[in-house]
Amino acid sequence: MLLVTPARSDTAHWCRMLGRAYHAQRLLNEEAKHTLALVNEEALLALLGKRSSARHALTLVNAEAVNKR
Repeated sequence: MLLVTPARSDTAHWCRMLGRAYHAQRLLNEEAKHTLALVNEEALLALLGKRSSARHALTLVNAEAVNKR
């Protein structure tokens, strides 16, 4: 990463800027983790819902087969 320094060397300014950049990166990482967790949770719920639907359909088919006997 290339840093361009101002005409006057203001170390405190650059320390603040780097601190802000670090903080922003941490916030983005946390947001990404949270988003990923939500996506994973939604995918899991969808999968469970599909399994539940499949199980329900199978139960209905089995019940119908038993009734036909």
